[in-house]
Amino acid sequence: MTLKYFTCPNCHESARIRTFAPDRVELEKEKGERFKANCSHCHQVVDLHVNEVRAKANHTMTFVVIALCTVLWIIIFLFGLYRNIFILLSCTSLIGLPFAVRQATEKQATTFNDYLIREIR
Repeated sequence: MTLKYFTCPNCHESARIRTFAPDRVELEKEKGERFKANCSHCHQVVDLHVNEVRAKANHTMTFVVIALCTVLWIIIFLFGLYRNIFILLSCTSLIGLPFAVRQATEKQATTFNDYLIREIR
């Protein structure tokens, strides 16, 4: 999941746009080619084009995956399940899961930022 934001032309601060659109095409379908957004800093209504919206990676899901893997490892060592080789190998393979989640969110943000919509005049 990525966070979408725009830079306000009045106060030059970043303001978040609440949307679940994974790319600019879906954002355009949801809000239109040009839409109005409210700056959370200066409270001015700004007229935006879809290409002015940027995305950055949200690492909340990465931290959730890290927490779940940590709890799983604690349970394994508290109950002595590390003696079972199948459980130990299965949980060892989960070490790469937080890295994969982080890489996927960064790739989604990069893909969103790279693709631009052609302006119709």
